[in-house]
Amino acid sequence: MLLGLAVLGTTAGKTSATLLTFDGLPSGGPLDTFFPPVPNGYGGLDWNGVSTINGKEFSPGPGYYNGVVSPDNVAFNPYGNPASIGISAGTFNLYSAYLTYALNLQTPLDIQVEGFLGSTLLYSNTYVVNSSAPTLVNFNYLGVNSIEFVPPPSQEFVMDNLSETVPDGPSTFILFGFASAGLALMQRKLKRVDL
Repeated sequence: MLLGLAVLGTTAGKTSATLLTFDGLPSGGPLDTFFPPVPNGYGGLDWNGVSTINGKEFSPGPGYYNGVVSPDNVAFNPYGNPASIGISAGTFNLYSAYLTYALNLQTPLDIQVEGFLGSTLLYSNTYVVNSSAPTLVNFNYLGVNSIEFVPPPSQEFVMDNLSETVPDGPSTFILFGFASAGLALMQRKLKRVDL
């Protein structure tokens, strides 16, 4: 029984990468004044200042349209405000995302992306993106509990196909293993009483 628990125990903390496409979420369009926020819990993360929009409803040219990697929704920061993602307990890994400048301008946009563990800044990089096509940004921010996306004031950016890993909670196999061990101990005690 102890050997079985040791084998089951190796699955604890196992993680699996998740690709967030934002396509299954409600979205706004070019004529809307309200854009549905990405709900907390999407991809196991908390979201602040991030909404969804259907990029394919825009005419070709602006970054909302050009930033679509997997049709049709993209995430963006309404009104150019800073945006953040995080987790309330534990840590997560941010691997990559496609970023695009939302407005149809020839000027590139610098986006500062910071990764924190509590109040400690672990990562801080500036990425240059444009509006003509999405740029794959490989962050590789590991072991963080919050990420801040800071564009220049009043500048919107589009995000699609974000790759992240949120560690799994205790494995059901482990819980089953502990329950089995407890049941086996109870059965032994009952057999002793019956004799």
